[in-house]
Amino acid sequence: MKKLLPLLGLFILSACSKGDVLTEPVAEDRVKSIYYCGYDKKDGVVRPCYWESGLEFLDLPEGMVGGKATSIAVSSSGTIYICGYAETLEGENVPCFWNNGKFAQLDYSNGDSAVCGSIAFQDGNVLISGTIYYGGIPTAAGYWKNGVFNSVATGSIVNDIAVEDGSIYLAGAYFDASLTEHPCYWKDGVRETFDFPTKLEGASLTSIDPNDGDIYASGFCLNEEGNPCPFAWKNGSYTQLSENVGITSSISARNGKYAVSGTLLDGEYDLYKPYLWVDGDQMETGLGEFGFGTINSVVYANQIYSCGSVISISSDLEMQMEPCYWEGTKQKLLQSDGNAEALDVFVVFYSE
Repeated sequence: MKKLLPLLGLFILSACSKGDVLTEPVAEDRVKSIYYCGYDKKDGVVRPCYWESGLEFLDLPEGMVGGKATSIAVSSSGTIYICGYAETLEGENVPCFWNNGKFAQLDYSNGDSAVCGSIAFQDGNVLISGTIYYGGIPTAAGYWKNGVFNSVATGSIVNDIAVEDGSIYLAGAYFDASLTEHPCYWKDGVRETFDFPTKLEGASLTSIDPNDGDIYASGFCLNEEGNPCPFAWKNGSYTQLSENVGITSSISARNGKYAVSGTLLDGEYDLYKPYLWVDGDQMETGLGEFGFGTINSVVYANQIYSCGSVISISSDLEMQMEPCYWEGTKQKLLQSDGNAEALDVFVVFYSE
C-alpha cells in the first residue's frame, strides 16, 4: 500500500508500511501523530470524517449529502490527503478526494460510477487507485494521477496502490471469459497473475505491499458455496489464513515478515469479528465485552497499528458501531457522533 517517507526529521508510515515485530512497541515519544479516516452516521446521514487530535468532519459541496473517507495519507510536505466518495441527492456515489480539507471530484467521464481505493505518492504526484464502471460493469481499472485517470486494463478491478523504487503497483483482479475473478497485480501497467486453489471459484487481491524485493498481497478466494475466505500471497505463493468465511482488508510487510488485517464471520451470531494474522498465524484482536466488529487497515511498524470498529450495546439495548484503533492488541475508542467506523490509518514517527 503506502511506504516509509522522510519528512523534515520525521518518518511517515501508513496502512501498509515497514516496521518490526508485534512484541516491540514504539516508545510513546517517537510517535508524532496518528491519523484515521472513515465515516460517522447519525440520523440516517453518513458523513465523511477523519481523526487527528479529535473527530473532524470533511466539507462537502452543495448538492452532496454524505459520503465516506476510505484512505488517508500525509505527503512529505505534511499535506493531508484523503480519498473516498460523496453522495448526491439522487443517491449517486461520486469519487473524490480532499487536500487539507479542500474537496475535489475525481473524473469518471467514461463511465457512470467509480470507486477509489487508496493513496500513494510518486515524485510529488498524488496517486489514487480505482475502478470506473458503466452499468455495473468495470470498464476501466487503474489510478488517478493528480486527478487524471490512467487506465491499465478493462474487464478488471483495482483495489489498492503502492509505489516502490519508482514503480507503481496496483492490486485487484481481472475477469476471464466465464467471468471468473483471477487475483493479479500490475507493475507499471504490466499484469502478473497469482495462483489460487483450483477447487475454489475465483479470487481477488484487496491490498499489496512490495517490500525489499518481495511482493506481499492479501485478498480472498471464493469457496465452493461462493463465500469469500481470507488469503495472503508472497511472491505469488498463497497461504489460506482461515477456512471460515471472511475477507482481508490490508497487508503490511517488513524484514520478511507480514501482518494482515481482516474479519471472520462468527456463525453462531451471524456477526463479524476483527482479526490480525502475523506471518499466517491468526490473532484475535483485543475487543470490548461484546466482541464483534471490523478491522480495516494495518501498519506493520515497531508494533502493529490497525483500525476499524467494535459493536457495543446502548442503554436502550440497541447495537451501536463505535470507531476504534488497536496498538498491538490493545484497543482504544475514537470519538464519534453516531455509529462510526475508521477505514484507514496513517502513522507519523519521529526519526531516530
